[in-house]
Amino acid sequence: MIEKEGVYTNYGVAVVGAGYWGKNHVRNFFRLGALAQICDLEEETRTRMASQYPGVSCTDSYESVLANSDVRGVVLATPAVTHYRLAKAALEAGKDVLVEKPLALNVKDAQHLMTLATERRAILMVGHILLYHPAVIKLKELVDSGYLGKIQYIQSNRLSMGIVRSEENILWSFAPHDVSVLLHLLGEMPTKVNAYGVCQLQDGVEDVTISVMEFASGVGAHVYVSWMNPFKEQKLVVVGDKRMAVFEDSKPENKLQVYNNSFSWVQRHPVPVKGDVENIPIEVAEPLYSECLHFLECMKTRQRPKSDGEEGHRTLSVLMKCYESLKQICAEPEAVETVQHRDYFAHPTAEIEQPCSIGSGTKIWHFSHVLPHATIGKNCNIGQNVVVGKNVIIGNQCKIQNNVCIYEGVTLEDYVFCGPSMVFTNVYNPRSEIPRMTEIRPTLVRQGATIGANATIVCGTTIGRYAFIGAGAVVKKDVDDYALVVGNPARKIGYMCKCGHKLHEHAGSNGLFKCSSCGMLYKFGPNAKLEEYQAEETVTKVALLDLKSQYLSIKDEVDSAIKKTLESQRFILGPDVEALEREIAQYCGCSQAIGVSSGTDALLIVLMALEVGPGDEVITTPFTFFATVGSIARVGAVPVFADIDPHTFNIDANQVEKLITPRTKAILPVHLFGQCAEMGVLLEISQKYGIPIVEDAAQAIGSEYHGRRAGSMGAFGCFSFFPSKNLGAFGDGGMVTTNDDELADRVRMLRNHGAKPKYFHKIVGGNFRLDGIQAGILRVKLNHLDKWTERRIENAAYYTRRLDELGLSGSVTPPYIAESRHIFNQYVVIAENRDELKQYLKDHGVETEIYYPRPMHLQECFADGRYTEGSFPVSEQASKQVLALPIFPELSAAQKEYVVTKIRDFYQPASRVERPCFMYA
Repeated sequence: MIEKEGVYTNYGVAVVGAGYWGKNHVRNFFRLGALAQICDLEEETRTRMASQYPGVSCTDSYESVLANSDVRGVVLATPAVTHYRLAKAALEAGKDVLVEKPLALNVKDAQHLMTLATERRAILMVGHILLYHPAVIKLKELVDSGYLGKIQYIQSNRLSMGIVRSEENILWSFAPHDVSVLLHLLGEMPTKVNAYGVCQLQDGVEDVTISVMEFASGVGAHVYVSWMNPFKEQKLVVVGDKRMAVFEDSKPENKLQVYNNSFSWVQRHPVPVKGDVENIPIEVAEPLYSECLHFLECMKTRQRPKSDGEEGHRTLSVLMKCYESLKQICAEPEAVETVQHRDYFAHPTAEIEQPCSIGSGTKIWHFSHVLPHATIGKNCNIGQNVVVGKNVIIGNQCKIQNNVCIYEGVTLEDYVFCGPSMVFTNVYNPRSEIPRMTEIRPTLVRQGATIGANATIVCGTTIGRYAFIGAGAVVKKDVDDYALVVGNPARKIGYMCKCGHKLHEHAGSNGLFKCSSCGMLYKFGPNAKLEEYQAEETVTKVALLDLKSQYLSIKDEVDSAIKKTLESQRFILGPDVEALEREIAQYCGCSQAIGVSSGTDALLIVLMALEVGPGDEVITTPFTFFATVGSIARVGAVPVFADIDPHTFNIDANQVEKLITPRTKAILPVHLFGQCAEMGVLLEISQKYGIPIVEDAAQAIGSEYHGRRAGSMGAFGCFSFFPSKNLGAFGDGGMVTTNDDELADRVRMLRNHGAKPKYFHKIVGGNFRLDGIQAGILRVKLNHLDKWTERRIENAAYYTRRLDELGLSGSVTPPYIAESRHIFNQYVVIAENRDELKQYLKDHGVETEIYYPRPMHLQECFADGRYTEGSFPVSEQASKQVLALPIFPELSAAQKEYVVTKIRDFYQPASRVERPCFMYA
């Protein structure tokens, strides 16, 4: 009976193919507690597996595996010819994938899998088991440390008299392991490959092959594989100029040895010098177990696997060259890209030369080349066969279409579009026989400009903001902002709007141009250059929140997400919920996130998960929304209050320790208004007394305490997606975050009536599930959250600065910002004569809100005699003075100025001018 460790029960894995090799995957994933399902076409195999692993679902339907919500990762131990098809389906279903070697049977399919994994943010790992062998790990250390000296030759033999396959030859069956180790040890690709093979047992299927390789560093290597050998041999020899290492996996012990052998040179002739043999100690561990464990760790942490898709692609490309050589087809292998941690995508055929800077979210496609010292901004799209030269600067969100060369001396600002095959020059009068790189003339393309296909930009010119260069135009002089130019040489024929539509002079407007598409206005300025023009913006009303404006800015994305859910009919949980959970976990810096029905239910469910119940006490703040304290009461526990800090309005952490009793079951701080509580002190208390912390982060997604995100510090984080939140759904929704797999598993059961699997109830839970349609909307919004948060921060800074400039600091106290990232779910001031100010602002069209007019200890439903008025004076005083001003991201400058002007008018009646607020361009 296999002992089940159960350490990865929340990362369900399905093993597809439980035969000759797959049964070992089944054994190891079961041991790790992650085996959720077994899929095999053979009834006999399924029967045997069901007997050996009771309680594990066995099926012959791959579709049922992909539809199983308990399966987060798929392991493919099937014939190589099926790898691409099955891996593609799993990635498209939102699963992480571990595919046995090889990744695919051709480079094109491998590249498609890599691209698909990147797009779906999925883990794609290849089963190159030797990379997880303790001997290979130690051998890599010996090579990198220089202990063996300069590596001269590597030979690898993999011989046996085992299973003879008809669907693949010995090269594809045996050699992937050896090739992957070669590339791993050397960190480079071969420059030459020659292979020879013989077919004895079956026509056209090689039984023996030898593949010889040469590397740019001077290293030579060969791989010899055969299934026609009378004995089993797995031997790897690494020859250095100081020592030689031998890894012989078929030996029962002393698998890794170092021979102190070398060559000395006597009268210019090499003479062998033999020394003693060292037995190198290595860890005793099953390589496949380590590989399976690594896959689960990657699923959990989202880190790049050691044997990821790129590593599998490199191995596959060398195997293809060997195979082509076997078939008498000559071709050069692709060069290796140095693997680095990065948050951009580069196609495997792209060449990225270091040092260079590439921003997050950028995509670089097939056969493109980035030279050293180039700078590419965030979220750019670099098409196929593009060259980005030395010292080139490309801004954020630029699009470079296929076959464009951006040479040294060219600078592109943000949002520039370069059409297919357009041309930049950098020397005005080049000659092949005369070096002129010292005569480079700089070219500047300003923000938002568009350059059409096949256009030529002669060096030394500046293309103005949002200018439009027609296809095939030849630009020899500077182009004005918004100008539309065509022809050879380029001539101006009109002007273009920022949105890309041609401008026409507005009838009767005295030189005013209006875009017929977006309505934007333009007018010639004092320098006779076209400029954006804004009519006076009249402000007489400012809403507390304008969700409609936010929706309109992302309407197409949101509508598409809703349509996708309607077409899939996956309304409860489903793939969008699972994807959102992964994305929120990553955003918050947690290993786990569980979607639930609301922020209130998030608090309730984690208290249930912590088994907080009648008679228990939970320490929290009285200055919060009802859900915080209501959730404590709903599980039958007693809320114990600590007063708040008068500056941040968060719980006063220094009051918490004295409130702890033997009945204290949890501490529940609230990150109020978007700013984290003083978590350092609270975490020390938690560790000292062993009391878990539940972070009420309903208003604080993205806020930080000394670099740590809200929701990542305590036992649990609880988030609300109520529509008014910074990340708001189109209804109710919530999320629980944690770094504890067992607690996460318990929350998942509780949200679905305590069932696991379906209809088998281990505990009493409830219906706390997040809707798929809300998850789809939230995934769209999450991509914009940081931008919206930055606007909130900018709006807050504007208010704070203007209140000070207007001399209102004695009457209105802006929010206090501690050493953390405040994300301003609300901008809450302390105001003298608060109620009168609120009424005055209402009379003048400014909506405000009081968060909160009565602290929790004075609410009627909590009037149990323990607390009375005066028990928490800071909270009570805050409830009489706080006032939240409009802070939503879409606030215009005129709206913000109107708010502060009306506050000034209230406190300084002599400065009142009863007129609307105007702002000009």
